[in-house]
Amino acid sequence: AIKEVGRQCKAGDWFIFAYSGHGGDTEDLNGDEESGRDQTLCLRTREGKDEDLIDDDLADQINGALAPGVNVLMLCDAC
Repeated sequence: AIKEVGRQCKAGDWFIFAYSGHGGDTEDLNGDEESGRDQTLCLRTREGKDEDLIDDDLADQINGALAPGVNVLMLCDAC
């Protein structure tokens, strides 16, 4: 869905990502977090399995889907 919507955005547009659900953390494998922990969104796959989306991976997906100049607003309500 991120790629599909992102392809439609042009410079000056807003890409809005909203999430409400569980969040967590996991070991930081690439060393970019001062705390040593990456934040995650706790998702459920279509097959009904739990899957964590790491903040770095989410950022890569969004950045890879958007043209330069697209604004990003992220709203996350996760505990």
